[in-house]
Amino acid sequence: MKLGFIERVAALTVAALMLAGAVGCEEERNADFGYADEVITVGTYGSENTVEGLSGDTDIATIETVGFDYGLFRAERPCSIRVVMKNDRCLAQTDSRGEVDSWDFCDIERLNEDGTVTACGAGASRNVSPFDIVVLYPDSTHVIATDFPFFSEPGTYRVTYYFRNVMDENLPVKQNLGDEEYELSHTVVVPEITDRPFDLLSLDSRGYNPGLKRGFEHTYSDTDKKVTLMLTLRRNGEKTLFAESSKLEWLKDGEWEEMPAVEGRESSVGTLRSYPEEDDERIVLVRADGYFPDTEADYRMTIRFAENEDGSGEEYVLTLNLKLA
Repeated sequence: MKLGFIERVAALTVAALMLAGAVGCEEERNADFGYADEVITVGTYGSENTVEGLSGDTDIATIETVGFDYGLFRAERPCSIRVVMKNDRCLAQTDSRGEVDSWDFCDIERLNEDGTVTACGAGASRNVSPFDIVVLYPDSTHVIATDFPFFSEPGTYRVTYYFRNVMDENLPVKQNLGDEEYELSHTVVVPEITDRPFDLLSLDSRGYNPGLKRGFEHTYSDTDKKVTLMLTLRRNGEKTLFAESSKLEWLKDGEWEEMPAVEGRESSVGTLRSYPEEDDERIVLVRADGYFPDTEADYRMTIRFAENEDGSGEEYVLTLNLKLA
């Protein structure tokens, strides 16, 4: 099957924008969140982001972005790695043996500081149900999501994908595979654990369209867009947190002003998942929506968390400076 074609997505470029006189005391800001002022972002859906460690058959296919994802079909499992890929010929994704009838679509390795490599096992595809074939049609853009259960473990990881050429894209794939095999690799860095209760590992974004599950761009008017922020947080100790509320502001005449309400278009924030013990209990996923009417403006989103799911207990505040790309 053809995977979803990406039109230009309203991706957010997230940075620690030191806006003089508008941010406040940095010592008090994000005191509970490591990396919140220098956001560790491995990519956004559709953004022009540098792909680290790209190697392999790059003349056949290339990876344009690498990002964290919450999964497409198996959202009950921890996060995955999402790549946006382009290729110039028809390819079928395989395992390392060149087999298309497989649930293992990539290999994951840890690159150790002493130069050695540790095999971490195979990653399962999240694009399709088991044993379906992922086909990358030529001259198109494709999204491939693969399980990556190492978000809480700092280090540099190499992810390698495998492909075989399809002789004729109009014929059944299994009876139409060529002998040529290709591979493509990139690296992912999971940052070190800080001395704060939580670390912000990634902040990705998507435009929003309620009619499309994969969050393609949808413009309500020329200037009014709803953007979904997707945060990946790591718990560094025993403290827990649950998203309670959010506030979006923009910078007007040197002052932060809360965004005016848009009738019928409520912003929202929530904890998608705080994983139980049988999964990775250190990873917390948060989704926050907001409307960004002026693509040239500077924005600030403040998310308030509570220690307990019912809103009780200790409060944590995360402030993110945002700018539309």
